[in-house]
Amino acid sequence: MKKADFMKETRQQVDTINRHAGRRILAITGKTEQWDRSNGSVIRVDTNHVSTLSINWRSSFLAIGCDGKQSGINSYLAAHYPEHINNGQNIRYRIDYACLQDVLEYYANIPV
Repeated sequence: MKKADFMKETRQQVDTINRHAGRRILAITGKTEQWDRSNGSVIRVDTNHVSTLSINWRSSFLAIGCDGKQSGINSYLAAHYPEHINNGQNIRYRIDYACLQDVLEYYANIPV
């Protein structure tokens, strides 16, 4: 995935998940400028009990994880993907571009 396609590709995957669910579950958040700087995020719109999913573009992979004290998918990510960075507050896991759809689908289906 090229940096220029980062937001577009993520939005397409979010739209596909919402369409298959028959309702809006996920939404792209953040300003276009943030996405242009390689920092995007996705939220669950059907609940406020799930942390924001942060996605950071890198030239050969995505660094992804949930921040905050609410539930998220970091335990799922830790079980399936290598840790990329852990600064004590935020943890990011290294995923291939091809895995983004799987991660977004899991995020969309976290029970609340």
